[in-house]
Amino acid sequence: MKTFARVVGIWCLLYGLWLLVHGEWLGFIQFSAMGWATLIDPRKRSTAKWRYRLMLVALACALLRLIL
Repeated sequence: MKTFARVVGIWCLLYGLWLLVHGEWLGFIQFSAMGWATLIDPRKRSTAKWRYRLMLVALACALLRLIL
């Protein structure tokens, strides 16, 4: 499972960069936040706040992309 999470996290970061190249800022922020939240170790209690905040950023960007 750990390897799968790393692959998904790296894929999200790369897709975010691809969106940045094509000029989609909200998509870049959304997928970068999702990628970093996936790559941060969920077993550490000190990183729980960061993961939560990154997922809130990703959710906000997804809602803005739907609205705009």
